Amino acid sequence: MVDGNIILSVAKAMELLQALSRAEKPLTLAELTECSGYPKSTVFGLLTTMRAYDVITQTPEFFQLFMYVRIVVIRNNNLIFCHWLSLDFPATSMSSESA
Repeated sequence: MVDGNIILSVAKAMELLQALSRAEKPLTLAELTECSGYPKSTVFGLLTTMRAYDVITQTPEFFQLFMYVRIVVIRNNNLIFCHWLSLDFPATSMSSESA
């Protein structure tokens, strides 16, 4: 699946995100290293970068995918509003609010 237009570091980060999204629980650095087959230093560097950009969250032991959407409102070519909205999965809070 690698061609001349693929940036390998981005592809590796995407593979880690896919692993986190498929997991039924948060994963440790060792688990992500094992499932990806990449060196621990590579996985750690990619996870650190994704954490810095709020793509994933980290507890002392685990990494977890952080789901969000970005809401942007533009009027007359001017940015009016920009906000990151965290998505709560499973959506238990939504079902209790709508009842």
